[in-house]
Amino acid sequence: WLVRLVGRHWAVALAAGGVMLTYSLTIVAILEILKANVDALDRAIALTVFALGSIVTITAPIAYATVAPERAAEHLESWKHWLVGHSRAIGVVLLAGIGGAIILKALYDLAS
Repeated sequence: WLVRLVGRHWAVALAAGGVMLTYSLTIVAILEILKANVDALDRAIALTVFALGSIVTITAPIAYATVAPERAAEHLESWKHWLVGHSRAIGVVLLAGIGGAIILKALYDLAS
């Protein structure tokens, strides 16, 4: 479905992103940060780092296109083709990593 958005007007991609955007990861991350036994400053730093990390994939290409528009178009196009071509492998690696982390956490919790 996402591949059909490639080459469309930017507003169509923006609308599709808005529809597909879910806040589940953000809510879970915020809850985990709030559950942590840290002071207010550490909590604020953790929330800030999470927020900045969350938006870097959106803001980095925009900043790159703003700073170097003549080079950015070609580089961003090649990155897009690479991401679209390798999206399944990227997803598998991410899911395997998350699954491995869950298994390690479960084993640690069982051992302690």
